[in-house]
Amino acid sequence: MKTNAMFERPFSFKGRIRRTEYVISTVIFVITFLFILVTSQLFKGGEFLFLGMIPLLWFIYAQGVKRCHDFGK
Repeated sequence: MKTNAMFERPFSFKGRIRRTEYVISTVIFVITFLFILVTSQLFKGGEFLFLGMIPLLWFIYAQGVKRCHDFGK
């Protein structure tokens, strides 16, 4: 029996997600993005923190693609 757990495969482009999971994903993205942005500004030479943006962008793109699957696109 397959469970439909929230955030089962957050970095996968396959599957579907509910509106609730998409909204929570967006909130996680915004909070993490702001944290990385503020932290990189506080520390001189914190440009390497922007490497954290790569998995973050992958995460939000994957969530968006899964949400598009719900619309049949």
